[in-house]
Amino acid sequence: MNTLPLRFLAFLSIILTIFINLLANALPIAGRTTAEISDMFGVLFVPAGYVFAIWGLIYIAILGYGIWQIHHKQEKLELADRIAPLVIITSIANSIWIFLWHNLQIELSLFAMLTLLLALIMIYTRVAKYSGDAAKSSLYKVFVKGTFSLYLGWISVATIANVTNVLYLRMYDIAGTSLELLQTISFRPMLLNIPDEIWAASLIVIAGVLASAMLIRYRDFVYALVILWALVGIYVKFTEIREITIAVFASVLIILAAMNLVRMRKEPLKTRKKRS
Repeated sequence: MNTLPLRFLAFLSIILTIFINLLANALPIAGRTTAEISDMFGVLFVPAGYVFAIWGLIYIAILGYGIWQIHHKQEKLELADRIAPLVIITSIANSIWIFLWHNLQIELSLFAMLTLLLALIMIYTRVAKYSGDAAKSSLYKVFVKGTFSLYLGWISVATIANVTNVLYLRMYDIAGTSLELLQTISFRPMLLNIPDEIWAASLIVIAGVLASAMLIRYRDFVYALVILWALVGIYVKFTEIREITIAVFASVLIILAAMNLVRMRKEPLKTRKKRS
């Protein structure tokens, strides 16, 4: 069975997604940029603006994967066939999220984000289990493993932020569709009587633990570095908030400890004995 058309469709979906994401801020869609909408919320789990430049790297990575998976030498690669439908789903979910977010359909956008996250998790697990000949190549490690580790890492952070935005709106008991309401909110309530700073600090630590778990389970340094990139960006934006500073430093230590543990596991036992 010739599955190349399906992979070509996946490639076209990637191109369309990149195009829509670029238009989102170039036009911008609905008259507002993605970052401008994020700034309307009073949540603290949002990194500094420069952090979002990672999207450029993600675009390059998924475009590289798209080209790789339709290359003639990969025609018999079963993995590309298995994840092609999921790649299409990620592209559709990503594009839908853009339109919903820019039109302030915040709560509906969460469903698109969760769909994107779930599809990426399914792709990631299939990539992690793959042990064919192609898995040994440098191109595979960069354009397949690296791409989806990068993408999943960032969407993990984005999902946490999206959930906090929805909770923010629910605390006011308003629909996430009105620009006027978002602009007139002048105070931040406490969810479950817990200050925002504590909530943000808790989410930061959770993100750090998640990165460490991915390191220990999959030895995924790319995923962990993406989380670190986001957490440092949150620290840069809210340097004056003590709880966030403490949480970021704690998370960095947790991630570094996990990296060291992975390195020690990988290092041959004889080498460690010689050092001792």
